[in-house]
Amino acid sequence: MRKLIILMAALISVSCISGRKSGARQTADDKTRKYDVYAFGWVGDGTSAGGTEDGREYKSVYWKNGVRTVIADAVGTPEGYAEFHATDMAFVDGRPVFLGRAYENGRDDFSYFTYEDGKFTDTGLNENLNEPRLLDAGGELVVVGWTSVTDKDGTMNLRPLAWTKDRGTEIYDLNGFKCNEINGAVADNGNIYVCGRVYRGSFNDYDGYGAVWKNGEISVFRAPDNGKTMFGFTAITVSGGNTYALMHSQDDVPPSATRLTVWKNGNPLMTIDTDDPNATATCMAVDGDDIYVGGSANSTIPDDTGNSYGMPAIWKNGKAMDMDRAGVFGWINSIAVADGKVYATGNAGFKGAVWADGKCAVQKGANGENTVVKVFCVPARR
Repeated sequence: MRKLIILMAALISVSCISGRKSGARQTADDKTRKYDVYAFGWVGDGTSAGGTEDGREYKSVYWKNGVRTVIADAVGTPEGYAEFHATDMAFVDGRPVFLGRAYENGRDDFSYFTYEDGKFTDTGLNENLNEPRLLDAGGELVVVGWTSVTDKDGTMNLRPLAWTKDRGTEIYDLNGFKCNEINGAVADNGNIYVCGRVYRGSFNDYDGYGAVWKNGEISVFRAPDNGKTMFGFTAITVSGGNTYALMHSQDDVPPSATRLTVWKNGNPLMTIDTDDPNATATCMAVDGDDIYVGGSANSTIPDDTGNSYGMPAIWKNGKAMDMDRAGVFGWINSIAVADGKVYATGNAGFKGAVWADGKCAVQKGANGENTVVKVFCVPARR
């Protein structure tokens, strides 16, 4: 779901704990930990990053247990290209792999390459691919995103697509629907899942469906209690062979309050308990019987116009968890759980941050919105 960027006259100061500096020495804790915590994002000076037009002004990086690595310095560039800017990160057998844009000297157009085991692979995808995600589908790298087409009536339609090295690019079918949202993707046991929102008729009638594609086959779902949905499913994950998805809906057309519902295997499972009628959620994780959802809620920061802004929020089994919010607007955009400890990334004001069991650490150099966007818990390699 494309987020509305909040414009403010002045930056709000951030009071989260500072992250560990790049290049910090290994500690005794590093040598004994069971999991390494990685976060992916960008560093630079600006107000936004991560796929925006000014994204090349930022350096793609990852933080491993708080220590920063510039990805281009670690992997280099594809042969014949001058620049490589990573746009996503994943793990295969505990090893980091990357998706990114490669640019030739003096040119703004680009090609998408994957990087794995010291080798770049040209995907054949270019600027026609939007919001790409890199997934590990049982040891095979998959790139999932969307492309747009214009219907005969002038409506722009989004079409999900998936690329693999062996099968090339496959554009998913809409089965007669129109599509305005592609929000999440996940791979599990060799299967590829994508979620979003589809509709029939007019885009503005709010009468849409949550959509899930499994290996290109679409299934659609009405909002609970005959409600309306403008965003459909905003996140998806698979755990223990079960498929979980998160839906945004309203009991009536906006401005009625937003309802956030967790679905399991095509059926509503639980409603998120929030008093904020404007709450949003765009990520989730499942750990055993526990379901974690991340987003933004508790809009209690008034400005001089009388408006208010949502703050980062995580819900466990539908109930809000205690966490540092630092008194600033923001949201959670990724969650990972290891041994019952909850990690998240997101925005704390105009800074990118990582949360560990509710404690916030702003990442050094992550200036601007959407600068720390994914978190991973990877078994430590000794």
